[in-house]
Amino acid sequence: MSGLEAATNRSPEHGFILPYVLLVIAILAIASTIAAQRLTRATAVISDMQIKMQSERVLQSAEAAATYAVLTGNPTENGYDLSPESPIKWEYGILSANGLKTLQPQEAEGLLSDFWPADGGLRRYSLPGRTGEQDPFASRRQTGASARNSGAMDAIVSLQDISGLVSLNNVNSRVFEPLFKYAGADPQQSRRLVETLRDYIDMDSNKRPVGAERNDYRRQNLPPPSNSPLRSFEELGALMHADETLNTLDMLKLKELATIESTAGFRNAFAAPSQKEFYTLNTQSLLESRRPGFENGLEYDIKRTSGKARIRIWARRSDGRFDKRVFEIERFLSGIGEPYRRRWVYDATVLNSDLEKNISAARARGEPLNLDGLKHVVHAASSAP
Repeated sequence: MSGLEAATNRSPEHGFILPYVLLVIAILAIASTIAAQRLTRATAVISDMQIKMQSERVLQSAEAAATYAVLTGNPTENGYDLSPESPIKWEYGILSANGLKTLQPQEAEGLLSDFWPADGGLRRYSLPGRTGEQDPFASRRQTGASARNSGAMDAIVSLQDISGLVSLNNVNSRVFEPLFKYAGADPQQSRRLVETLRDYIDMDSNKRPVGAERNDYRRQNLPPPSNSPLRSFEELGALMHADETLNTLDMLKLKELATIESTAGFRNAFAAPSQKEFYTLNTQSLLESRRPGFENGLEYDIKRTSGKARIRIWARRSDGRFDKRVFEIERFLSGIGEPYRRRWVYDATVLNSDLEKNISAARARGEPLNLDGLKHVVHAASSAP
C-alpha cells in the first residue's frame, strides 16, 4: 500500500491529537501563570505583614516610652522637663527632685535638665539593643535590605500640648471656616458646617441662619442633636447635611489641626510653626480680636502646659515609608488607679513629606537631623536569647 493510500485510510480522529496537545499546553501555561501570580502576591502580602509587624512593635514601644516621659516629666513653661534630677520650680522657691529639700538658685543651676518643648518638639526613639542613625532621611538613599541592615532610626516622636490645637468643641467661625476650607469644603459648605456644629453642641434650641436644631432633625427622621460636646471625630457624621459636606473633607488634614478635647482657649505658645502660619495668628486682624467679648479668645500669654498632650509617632518602614500614629493623653497625677487617659486619633502610612512638615526648613532639605533621644524612660527587655 502506498503512503498516499495509508494517509487516505487513516481514522479522522488521528488529526485532532495535535490541537488537543496544544490546548493542554495552553491550559498548563495559564495555570502556571496564575499560580506564579498568586505566589508573588502571597509573598508580597507576607513581606508586608512582616514589615507591618516590625513597625507595630516600634510604634507600641515608642508610644509607651513617650507616655511614660510625659507622665513622669515635670511640667514647665513651654514643655516638660524629663530629667529625674531636675529641680521643681514653684511659687515659693525651688525644690529638689523628690520635693523634700529647698534649693538655692546656684544649687539648681548645676542639676541636669532634659527639656522637651510641647510645640511639636521632636525626639528620637530606638528599640533597646539597636544603634540608630540620627537621620530619618536615610531611606531616600537606602532601600530594601541595605535600609533594614543599616541600623536606621526606628521612630521619631513629636509632642504638642493640646492647647496648641483648636478644639471642635470650642467652635469659632473666624477660625473654623478657614479650617474647613483647608480640609476641602467650599465657603458655603464651610459656613453651614460651622453653624450646624454650633447648633449641635450648644444647649439651647435657637437655630442659627444655616444651622439645624431638633425640629430640623425630626423632619428628616434623624436622631436629634446631642446638645453636648463631641465625643469623637466620627460623631461629625451625625450632623445635619453631613453627607453633603463631610464627603468633601480630608479628615486627616482636619485631625492634624483640630482636636475633640475641650480647651479653655488656643495657646499660641504651643502652636507648631505650620499652624501659626495657617491661622495667621501673628497678623493684626486676629490680634485685634482679643477685645472683650471675642468668643473662645486666643491665649497668647499662657505658657504653662494644660496636662493634655498630642503625641505623633513616625515609625520608619524598610520600604522607605513611615507608619504614623497620632494619639492624645491626659495626665491624672492624683489618680493612682487611672494615672492617665488615652484617646486614639488616627493611624496612617505616609511618605517622608509628611514628616518634613514638622521639621524646620533647613532640616527639611534632607540634612542630617540630630535629635535627642527619650533617655529617661524604662525599657523592657525580653528574657529570650
